[in-house]
Amino acid sequence: MANIRPTTVTTGEVRISYEHLLKPHANSTLPNAEPKYSVTLLIPKSDVATKQRIDAAIQAAIQEGITTKWGGVKPPQIPIPIHDGDGVRQSGEQFGPECKGHWVMTASS
Repeated sequence: MANIRPTTVTTGEVRISYEHLLKPHANSTLPNAEPKYSVTLLIPKSDVATKQRIDAAIQAAIQEGITTKWGGVKPPQIPIPIHDGDGVRQSGEQFGPECKGHWVMTASS
């Protein structure tokens, strides 16, 4: 097996939503936004193993950031890239019905 970084995660089965994998897309709400490749992953909450791997990778990334980017000090607020689809978005809006029962994560280039 290859040497995999602790911040790398391979998921189980996911559902893809809002995919822009073949052609980059610019956010229409932001003026002069640079087009990016992106995808939203809907990870079933029943896939506990994938969620545990994601959580471990997030913690590894935080530890890496403390030593390489933040001068040995953990910032008080660190954005976490995975969200509960049964809850609300960072904006306060509800997630759509497609997100219910899933962990929601967006990746972009």
